Amino acid sequence: MPTASQMGRNVTAEHLTNPHPAPTTLVPLGSLVARDSRLAPGGQAMVDELVALLDLETIEQDIYRGGSPKVALQRVFGGQVAGQALVAAGRTVPADRAVHSLHAYFIRPGDPAVPLVYM
Repeated sequence: MPTASQMGRNVTAEHLTNPHPAPTTLVPLGSLVARDSRLAPGGQAMVDELVALLDLETIEQDIYRGGSPKVALQRVFGGQVAGQALVAAGRTVPADRAVHSLHAYFIRPGDPAVPLVYM
């Protein structure tokens, strides 16, 4: 079975279990949401909630506050922290500076009832 790096960018879950999967066509998520309501029930609403979650409140210059979704979570999801941190970091540099890397370690669980502050 080929490794993920040998298959290039078009790796799917099927590739990991079936060495000879049927060809797939990859489509950008935004175009799926716009054209295909079968993506998920309430697909656009889910995208809107994600965008709202990533829109941080500015407290002071280069200090931002993010919240957590209003669901019964026991801890903050690491992907949420990474996404919000990336948005906060992007707001501290000129618009012509692109992100080229993101690394994170999640040592302890976060409390979803406590706002996340990014400095």
